[in-house]
Amino acid sequence: MKTTIPVPATLRRRGAAPPPRPSTAQTLTGPDAGPQLVLDFAAAVDLATTMECQLAAAPWRAVEAGRWRRLVYVGGRPVPVKVAAAGRSLEFFFDAARDGVRERLEAMFTLQVGGLDLDRYPGLAVLREQCQGVVLMAAPPLEMLVLAAFDVSGRAPGRTQVPFDAVVAASGGLTLAGLAALPDTGAVSGENVRRLRLVAQALLGVVGDDDGLAKLVADDRNLLAEVATLPHVNMATAPRVVIAATGSRIAMPTRTALLRICTRLGLLSRQPSGRHDVQTAAGRLARIGDIALVSELLIWLGRAVCTTRDPRCGVCPLASACPSAAAAADDR
Repeated sequence: MKTTIPVPATLRRRGAAPPPRPSTAQTLTGPDAGPQLVLDFAAAVDLATTMECQLAAAPWRAVEAGRWRRLVYVGGRPVPVKVAAAGRSLEFFFDAARDGVRERLEAMFTLQVGGLDLDRYPGLAVLREQCQGVVLMAAPPLEMLVLAAFDVSGRAPGRTQVPFDAVVAASGGLTLAGLAALPDTGAVSGENVRRLRLVAQALLGVVGDDDGLAKLVADDRNLLAEVATLPHVNMATAPRVVIAATGSRIAMPTRTALLRICTRLGLLSRQPSGRHDVQTAAGRLARIGDIALVSELLIWLGRAVCTTRDPRCGVCPLASACPSAAAAADDR
């Protein structure tokens, strides 16, 4: 039986967002200095929803009230990091002596939803208002390919059960060659692992090594084209990898949950069916402002509340601007 994920209480109507741009980060030092890195944003940070609604957040685990932890890999070596929200800031705690961690975290937590171009449709404008404090997360392509390999349809992205640290350890720090030779033993085993290994082997054949992959990432269109043709990867997954890795707005994932909620919000005239129809619909959606950047949020809402049968309009944060929710209310 499919589990429905409740929408966090943090998604409530708020006032209009201030112009949300991260300010410059600051590094604090000294034994009692507190966080080693502070990233400032324009709106109060909604860290709970940030961690719940995005596939890129799957490696983070809640460890105590309001704090999340993960291992961040720099040069193949793991560094434990904790993060907490403090008003309009994110505070990070880690070993300040480790080089490269600050830069990795600055690249990982980018824009807030409240600063995006989502004015063209009422449903998207309400999404921006309700989720203004959500911070969009970036991730390298190999990390996203690992997360996507374990993504489970029917679960909200942040609830995906991913043996991420085990995969990274088994692959020697998440290198392309390491993933291509990923063993099928212990915690790292099963059909998902075999598929991931085939994906890495195919990608290794295209780019040659990690440096070649880094060059490919610099061109989002080529990256999308190459990732979309990998075995067990298609346009339902490839845009998720490219958006997280580059911030690209050129494509939308063809996830059923995303297309369903976009249809009900009136962004599409009808639910697409058939491969060509789905690709055409996704292409139309990609041209709507910054919608690609909130595709993870839409997938999450599509899985959690805007379900195929018995959508939970009563708890949906977008219901006030949703034609389908209004029609359902009239029918009652």
